[in-house]
Amino acid sequence: MSYHNQERQVTKLVDIDNQLTEIDVGDVDATLTASQIHGGILASSPSAPATFTFPTASILIAADPTLKKSGYGRHIYFRNDGTSAITLAPGTGGTLSGSDTVAVSSYSAHYYIRYSNISSGSEAYQIIRL
Repeated sequence: MSYHNQERQVTKLVDIDNQLTEIDVGDVDATLTASQIHGGILASSPSAPATFTFPTASILIAADPTLKKSGYGRHIYFRNDGTSAITLAPGTGGTLSGSDTVAVSSYSAHYYIRYSNISSGSEAYQIIRL
């Protein structure tokens, strides 16, 4: 890949990151929707421990408008402004690498969702804590 093609790819990534939207996902246990995850920044203020479960791999992959092939992914951020921790749980077809806990903080926890298989009937993703 030439330097100019690499530069265009970086520009595309930056443009995608500029389109992130902060979404309030509530403060109690919930199953996240694909549109919430594709928004990019999820905010919550739980006063008691909360668990956020990701959608199934088939739902998440079917709803991603930018998905081209296995190995692609997207960044997602969780902000916890509450007084209790948030636990993240993958849905069916998903796995999580790294910490599943979003501690109370005014900073965001950064994750990357990597789509490891987009074949119909075999969909899979990995949530990676960065």
